[in-house]
Amino acid sequence: MTTESVQAFNKEWLLKATTGLDDKGRALVRRASEWAQKPLEGVKLGTGAPADHHAAGVVLILQRLGADAVARASALLTYTAVEHIALNDQKQVAAIIEA
Repeated sequence: MTTESVQAFNKEWLLKATTGLDDKGRALVRRASEWAQKPLEGVKLGTGAPADHHAAGVVLILQRLGADAVARASALLTYTAVEHIALNDQKQVAAIIEA
């Protein structure tokens, strides 16, 4: 089974990603993953890796480091925003940086 055939933000992932959080924290990470799932689905990184699986992995690393719910959710939301910008607004971002 390939990485792409498994949903990145599945129940097993959510249990691992929210380990050590209270109910409010678990809900925050769940909502962030629900929001990030669609925009990242099917997106490939420059390496060819699926963006959704990469983002899910980042959250698991943060969980292992003991990061709080806000940090874990923020990683998903930021990652989603960066991928959207990278795919859809490269010229606009370049213009902002050059200004």
